[in-house]
Amino acid sequence: MNKVYDTLRANENIRDKLTINESHNLFDSFNIDFNEFLRLTVYVETRDPNYYTVELNGGLTHWHHDDDEALLQDLAELANGEVIFIENMRLLSLSKIKAIEKEKFEKKKARYFAKKCLRIYTGNSIIKRNNEQKKNLT
Repeated sequence: MNKVYDTLRANENIRDKLTINESHNLFDSFNIDFNEFLRLTVYVETRDPNYYTVELNGGLTHWHHDDDEALLQDLAELANGEVIFIENMRLLSLSKIKAIEKEKFEKKKARYFAKKCLRIYTGNSIIKRNNEQKKNLT
């Protein structure tokens, strides 16, 4: 498909999480299913194959890249669990997912675990489901 997809396909940790979507006239796209709560869809513009839109969980949360290396770096950080996603399951609004750095999460971890309506996950683990939390937190 392109350099980013080929690089991800060569990575044994991500290879099994990739799926290619049906091609469209304006863009090609592929999904990365990190876990049951985290799916990224990467759209590649056909007019400019170096321009990407990354969409989080099929929703309104998205960001753009115009550099292969920067996109690969972001995806590596997500896959390595360096970004924590906090999803408020009680809110009915469209923007209910918050992404924070691991260090910031560690400082406020107790506060997040006290809230029952949050899901907390990364690219490599599910830390907390609605009312449950992972037993061995490091």
